[in-house]
Amino acid sequence: MSSLMPVPLAAVILGRDVLLIIASLYFRYISLPPPKTFSRYCDVTNATVKLHPSNISKLNTFLQLTLIASSLAAPVFGFVDHIALQTLWYLTGTTTIASGVGYYRNRHQSVEILQDKMKH
Repeated sequence: MSSLMPVPLAAVILGRDVLLIIASLYFRYISLPPPKTFSRYCDVTNATVKLHPSNISKLNTFLQLTLIASSLAAPVFGFVDHIALQTLWYLTGTTTIASGVGYYRNRHQSVEILQDKMKH
């Protein structure tokens, strides 16, 4: 029996998302004006950072959602080992890596510090 999604693909997807979460927490911290308290850090009404997703990242989100739906439907409709599903694995993995690399390489354009809009 084949798995619905290869473990390395799941690791790449989760790894990229964990790194993005860590980066967003870091940018939130450095953009928060003093005093840096836990309650101010967690205050979602005080946005200090805006993320601008790239086109490859938007495509990647679409492919990931398609992959999840297709993987869940595969056993029901009998296409677990179908080449189209396997192609979707590779395509999603490639766009996930490209998106992560793109965020890193273009981090100065992808992340906007909202200094003028911060509450003091």
